[in-house]
Amino acid sequence: MARQPFLPTYAGVPTRMAPSLIDSMPKVAELVGRCAINWSGVELQLALALGSMLGVGNPASVAVFLSLRNHRAQRDALRAAADKSLSGGLKDLFDAILRVHASLDSQRNDVVHCVWGAAEGTPDGVIWSSLQDHANMLITSYHNETTGALDGYEEVTRHMTKDYFVYRFSDLELLNSQITALATAVSNFHVHLRYRHEPAGASALKLLRDEPLIQEALNQIRGT
Repeated sequence: MARQPFLPTYAGVPTRMAPSLIDSMPKVAELVGRCAINWSGVELQLALALGSMLGVGNPASVAVFLSLRNHRAQRDALRAAADKSLSGGLKDLFDAILRVHASLDSQRNDVVHCVWGAAEGTPDGVIWSSLQDHANMLITSYHNETTGALDGYEEVTRHMTKDYFVYRFSDLELLNSQITALATAVSNFHVHLRYRHEPAGASALKLLRDEPLIQEALNQIRGT
């Protein structure tokens, strides 16, 4: 289950929201850290995949890929290489990989670049806000303190919490498991490219095709 809006379900539940709160939320810190660290595995496997598409002995392409810090630019480079080197079902599989990558990259970005908070009345005591929404809330609150635009505790609280969301530990655990599954899928892709005429290559291709994330992305691409 994806994150859920804080309001109206948890209206009136006391909240604390600040970047520094992560130090008192070890479970959240652990899960977010695992997502961030395991994403490096995805990038490593994609760099190797680019090298495999351009030629097994191509360390220069790996170096260029890893120098691209924008993930959309990475996908563009991979897509350009795939357009020139892949066809048929293998091209479809790689398109599915890139589709999964885009989705998980967005989710990973959300949990790494955000503000975490606490609300004991939520299932796991965890709440979330985007940096932009939290900054806007603080700026508006400063303005309202000066002008008196908000009147009363309930109105002030509603304004403060309207852009909060509730996360479950299971949400973060699922994201982390999907990130590691993507890394494995990309690994199987480039193993197949390197050993496509050997049993190891055939086995890797089967594992890639059987990955549920890839199957789902293929269905989305095909509109089924």
